[in-house]
Amino acid sequence: MSYNPPPGPPPNYQGGVPQPAFPIPPVGPSAGHFENPPMPTAPTAPQTAYSPTYTPSFPQAQAPAVPGTTTIPPIVQYLGAFTVAPGVEAIRTFDPTYDPDPDKKAIEKAAKGFGCDAAKVVEVLKNLTTMQLAILEHYTRRAGRSVVSLLDSELGGDIKYLVHGFVSGPLMCDAWVVYTALKGFGTDEEFLNEVVLGRSNEELHLLKLAYPQLSKGRSLQDAVASDLSGKTERLFAMVLTAARDTGPTFNTEHVTRDVEVLYHAGQGMKGTDEIAFCNIIVNSSPQHLTEVIRLYDSTHKSLTKIVKAEFSGHMQRALLHMIKGVKLKRLAYGEGVWRDVKYIEKAMKGGKMEGISIRILRASWSPIRMQQIKFAYEKRYGKPLEKRMREVSKPGPYLTMMLALLAKGDQHVPLPTPSG
Repeated sequence: MSYNPPPGPPPNYQGGVPQPAFPIPPVGPSAGHFENPPMPTAPTAPQTAYSPTYTPSFPQAQAPAVPGTTTIPPIVQYLGAFTVAPGVEAIRTFDPTYDPDPDKKAIEKAAKGFGCDAAKVVEVLKNLTTMQLAILEHYTRRAGRSVVSLLDSELGGDIKYLVHGFVSGPLMCDAWVVYTALKGFGTDEEFLNEVVLGRSNEELHLLKLAYPQLSKGRSLQDAVASDLSGKTERLFAMVLTAARDTGPTFNTEHVTRDVEVLYHAGQGMKGTDEIAFCNIIVNSSPQHLTEVIRLYDSTHKSLTKIVKAEFSGHMQRALLHMIKGVKLKRLAYGEGVWRDVKYIEKAMKGGKMEGISIRILRASWSPIRMQQIKFAYEKRYGKPLEKRMREVSKPGPYLTMMLALLAKGDQHVPLPTPSG
């Protein structure tokens, strides 16, 4: 079957580089100001200037109300990688250098007959970009059966789980992780926390658009509300409104005010005003929350210890996840990096391959993030993450794929050494 992309110029390109759907949120402290990180490498694209009057020949995904925009362009940035927006088909013009047909045929050959040649599948997939994965998925689906569906039926065990997440791409992988976390009896709190909490407003909007594609149209908000209860459900409802403050600076008067609100909501009163804690921790910008934590710790007791004393269960773990992501002491490694390497090592110690797979995979979408994770892991545990991976997984397709994901962190210049 030949592949015939729709006519028309590639949408949302500027100088040959696909533009993110929203401004990239700033990270990293510098005297009260947070600098933008380097942009990740964009997929190769034609040198065609983007025209704001251009109407694509395929549907554009509609976004919830976001200041200054009413639609999401076909190509968006999510977890530091370029991918297609929910509801948009990945046409060849998104990466005209990539021909998906040879990879389609190689995967079908590997899956043919008795058993599946997982090693061959990994060899085909491991070096594809997120945009190429999206094109391959669209191309195979149009040809009769998507690569995700085919490999789900042919692979098994840890490699099946890893390959499903990888081929899904960064946005749909996150939607799948959350869907799985909420599906059935009980909730996988760890995955729900890691995917939903502490995210930018823009990425939460994208996640909310993607989720119904896996849940037969049910919204992420409804799914969370039915699975959680009480104050924890209210916390996640606040998060999913995606109304977090933004901006590269913080206001010292507002920081002082919020420190006192937190003190009188917990340490300074009998009982706990849980909603006051949630309002500040959920709705503050990363920069503001970093300063609130710093000032609280220096003025009163450790805010982390206060949360541990005042809260319990899922609510406690959710608040700590957000606090630990922006604490100044380890922020030079990257927002949430020091926290996330601890999650990875916890999964390593417990032999929880799904936890290892998802955490490494989510970091690998951005070479910069993967580099930060590897650097911090070796600093924290005294050995390279690749070596640790070889200790918990025997040689084979799964280990090959994991090492390929880790190698994505070798694509950028060395990071400066954080103090401490």
